[in-house]
Amino acid sequence: MFDCKVLTLPRTPDRLDAFIAHNRRVAFELQVCHAVDGHQINRRELFEAGLITADADWTLGAIGNALSHRSLWKQAIQNDRPLIVLEDDAVVSPGLHQCLEQILARFSSATAAWDILLLGYNTDSAVDLRLSPNMSFRGHFSLKNPSPEQIQEVLGRPEDCAALRLNNAFGTCGYLISPAGARRLLKWCFPLRDEQFLVPSLKRVLVASSIDGLMNAIYPQLSAYCCVPPLALSSNRPDESTICAGRPS
Repeated sequence: MFDCKVLTLPRTPDRLDAFIAHNRRVAFELQVCHAVDGHQINRRELFEAGLITADADWTLGAIGNALSHRSLWKQAIQNDRPLIVLEDDAVVSPGLHQCLEQILARFSSATAAWDILLLGYNTDSAVDLRLSPNMSFRGHFSLKNPSPEQIQEVLGRPEDCAALRLNNAFGTCGYLISPAGARRLLKWCFPLRDEQFLVPSLKRVLVASSIDGLMNAIYPQLSAYCCVPPLALSSNRPDESTICAGRPS
């Protein structure tokens, strides 16, 4: 079994209750990890600690979210073992652990190094998968904000799951990270900054204003993979987001 951390804010217990209700069939030990609350962040202290640039146009919620993931990456490094990270709006496949064991067994048999495996991704943007060094698949979803019931219909089963190389996918609702991947992401993502990066599937250059933006900027250089079909998804509704709140002053 894998260690599994669920990020949640103490001031939003309803989100954790909903997470538990949606994931009753998932056979893992729930380890709740209190996320960093953007309302309690001192930007100057973070700047002086080298965790954010002075001109980063990030919301306080996005900063808190990034610091929360940073804390779990450090745990993966300290414990020297892969770690499942879930956000509290994720709906997870009941076959999560069985699927992951099968995927990692394939990685091991192929002696393939891996840094991060996205269990899920936002369905309101594109996903870009590397099929070969010279060919990628880029696609969009028919449902931008699926309901928990609609999500359950598409979550992967053990006999379905596969891991494909990742170029771009947004969201951090759920992923498995290796200690090596955690080291690489820590080095790249901090200090938090307004990093420009190309998203070929959108035919646009974006500016990172959240941790998944910075992660997307380096996915093509990592041994990054994603699950198809997904093993975790969220409705990703902007009106329910705790990341969008709190523009920097």
